[in-house]
Order: sequence, then C-alpha cells, then structure tokens
Amino acid sequence: MNNVDYDKFWSPAFDSLEEFVFILDLEQGIKKVNKAFLKFIGKDESALLNRKCYEVIHSRDHHIDDCPYCATQDSKKYEFRELWEPNFNKWFFVRTAPIFNNDQELVGSVHLMMDITTYKHVEKAVEQAKENLEQQSWGFQKTNEAIKNLYKNLERKNLELKKLDQLKSDFVSTVSHELRTPLAISTESINLILDGVVGDINEQQKELLNTSKDSLYRLHTIVNDLLDISIIESGETTLRKTFVDLNTIIKKLSDDYQRVLDTKKQKIKILFPD
Repeated sequence: MNNVDYDKFWSPAFDSLEEFVFILDLEQGIKKVNKAFLKFIGKDESALLNRKCYEVIHSRDHHIDDCPYCATQDSKKYEFRELWEPNFNKWFFVRTAPIFNNDQELVGSVHLMMDITTYKHVEKAVEQAKENLEQQSWGFQKTNEAIKNLYKNLERKNLELKKLDQLKSDFVSTVSHELRTPLAISTESINLILDGVVGDINEQQKELLNTSKDSLYRLHTIVNDLLDISIIESGETTLRKTFVDLNTIIKKLSDDYQRVLDTKKQKIKILFPD
C-alpha cells in the first residue's frame, strides 16, 4: 500500500480547476489535493495529507451514511451524489472515480466536489415558484368557475325578472282593458242623466254628476296611460303630438281642488297671461 505512487495519477491541470479535487487511498486518507480545495478548506497541503476525508470535510470520526467513496469501493465504478454538508452550510455535487493499479486492483479514488449551493437555492426557488403558480392557477380556476356560476345565476335571475316583467305588463294590460268598459258605461250613464233623458235634475245634482263625470274622465286617462306604458315597454311607441291649452288644464285642476278647499274656507287665485 505504501509503495503506491499517487503522484503518477496527478496532473498540474487539476490545479487550474475551480472544482475541488483530491485523491483518497483505500482507508480514505487524503493523498493529493488541488489548489481550489486548499483555498476552500483554508489550510496548507501538509496539514491535510494522510488525514481522513471525513475528518476534514465532515468533522466526524467515521464516514457518512451515503458516502460516495464507500459506494465506489463496493461497485468499483463511478459514483455521484448530491450531499448537504452542514459543516460548511453548503450543497455539494460529489463524483468519485476508482483508481486501479497494473493488476486492476483498487488502490484509491479521485474525488471531484462542486459547490452547487446556489444552484440548489435556484432550484428550490423555481420549485416554490412552480408551486405558487400551481396554487395561483388553481385559484384562478376556482375564481373562473365562480365567475361562470355567477354569470349563470345572473342569467337565470335575468330570465326570472323578464318573466315577472312580462307578467306585470300582461296584468296591467288586462286590468286596463277590463276597466275601460265599466268606465265607459258609467260615463255614458252620467251623460244620460245630465241630458235629462231619465228625468229632470236640479243644479246641485248636476254639479255632483259633473264632478263624478270628471273623476271618471281622470280614471279613463289613467287607464289610457297604463296602456301607453305597456306599449312603450314593448318598444312599439308612437308619439302623437298636438297643441294643448295649458290655461284650460290649469283652470280645470283649480276648479277640482277648489271644492276641497271650500271646506277649509280657502281660495285659489290664478292669473293667466294675456
């Protein structure tokens, strides 16, 4: 074992690498290291030679459970691991390559260590971002489903409102048409009485009948307005424009309210322009 010349497995090229490179013997003793490894450990090569790698790297008195060199000793092949080393608070990618003598006997291994801490942080950040995106996507999907359900509910409510509005319109139209006939009969009966067809009436009776006739006329106007509203809501409106004498309308309204005001001994005075 002591006759193995480890220098013949070494090359100055290893000192140009940024990765940490070192050679171990069968007992995991350190035989050669490159400059990058020395700079990382912060010690001279003389302080590391023949020391166990698990002492230097892991600060332990035995190898770690998932030791890649132990795996290489068993398999006699290349092994690689991603290892978290709490001693340095870093992640490393470790690759081991077996070293054989001329008799093809295993005499040690070459170790290559890469600091992949930044990569692992990025990987974790990407995984977290992916998880967040998946959660957001799930949230957007749920929100989209909620919006679709809301639109469906609004559409259903809108249809219900349209049905109710149609029922209202039908009701108003039906009632208005039904009221027209008794109003017309009542108005015609009053006209017959006022014309003396059924007998003479005194002035007081005539005044009361005229008041009733005017009230029936207002009811008739309201019924026509309701029918006009139904026509307007159906979108089939036809405007009829005509001249109106506002003085006559105001005079008529004042006469109607004056009967009520007479009971309170009040008067309405209207001044019309020329």
